Amino acid sequence: WVHKMLTTARLLRAPVVARKAPVTHVPVTQVRKMGHGYPPSVTGFSQTTNFGHFDPSMESLPAWERSFILFLGRIGFHEAYRKLMGYRKYGFKFEDILVETPDVCNALLRLPPDVLSDRDDRIKQALVLHAAGKILPEQEWVTAEEDKAYLASYLAQVIQERRDREAFRPR
Repeated sequence: WVHKMLTTARLLRAPVVARKAPVTHVPVTQVRKMGHGYPPSVTGFSQTTNFGHFDPSMESLPAWERSFILFLGRIGFHEAYRKLMGYRKYGFKFEDILVETPDVCNALLRLPPDVLSDRDDRIKQALVLHAAGKILPEQEWVTAEEDKAYLASYLAQVIQERRDREAFRPR
């Protein structure tokens, strides 16, 4: 009782009892998020959601930035940059190499099955070529005329629906 009285009065230190922290095992699992690409172990896991600021119209940009973008378009910078990117050498179209964010995944779900199958075939072909250290013969490269947007309209619709939901959702 004397020991208890002295420890409560803080004149004597209470004995330190070593306690083990409970061991909890948290299983590490990755859940595939609607990805359609190949290989399944890689695509669809992207957690990138920071495209909320994306606005395809140029009205929100300052005047100098709008004029600079228009200047780059006049001198053909966009096409030269796409050529330097090198994705067409593997048979890709530009929208095949987009990061599979949740918005892109939802847009891919809306694609017609034949377009989605063509995209998957292009991705598989590019992976085989890259693994072999080769590129397509130059006559089989995707040309600028073939590299047309097939996902942009669906993606714009998905982004608009998400923004509408976020604006409607009470805070």
